[in-house]
Amino acid sequence: MAVAGDVVSVSGVGIEVNGVLVRNSRALNEDGAGRPMPRIEPRTYHVAAGEVWVVSSYTPYSFDSRYFGPIAEASIAGEARPVWTDGALP
Repeated sequence: MAVAGDVVSVSGVGIEVNGVLVRNSRALNEDGAGRPMPRIEPRTYHVAAGEVWVVSSYTPYSFDSRYFGPIAEASIAGEARPVWTDGALP
């Protein structure tokens, strides 16, 4: 969702990348089993070289950078692409 040079703002409303709110990006307080979810500090982050923010705009239930912040770009092993879907993807 965000790469080096982008500005990411984290708030109770969700994640903004370069001033644009990412759909479905508000962090949840607890998971489906009622356990508390981790939190990152709500503030503005400047994405550094070698970092990325991974955030799903498809589902509000994704466990991604909204909970743990940026990850090292080198830790990305590949890209997932749907092979078959039920037609519900946008």
